[in-house]
Amino acid sequence: MKDLSWIQPRFAPLFGEPDAEGVSRAEKKAEGPVNHLVEIHTLKSYLNAVLNIDPDRPIATLDWLVFPQQRLLALKAGKVFYDGLVP
Repeated sequence: MKDLSWIQPRFAPLFGEPDAEGVSRAEKKAEGPVNHLVEIHTLKSYLNAVLNIDPDRPIATLDWLVFPQQRLLALKAGKVFYDGLVP
């Protein structure tokens, strides 16, 4: 995996540690550890993180009724990028 640490530091957003409310704000840095807030998931780990479900198991009717609508919309409306490296 390519190291994203200092790729185009002039343009890349770098984020600090979360504050008391859990919000990470953009900050300027010239050196040290970098947090781009980039996450890489498999479909299974993403669904588990976003909807707290295991896609290998049936989804109950009650689950569909309690999923946050914003998260379902993000799954449908968000872009999926595929680099073609894995068949």
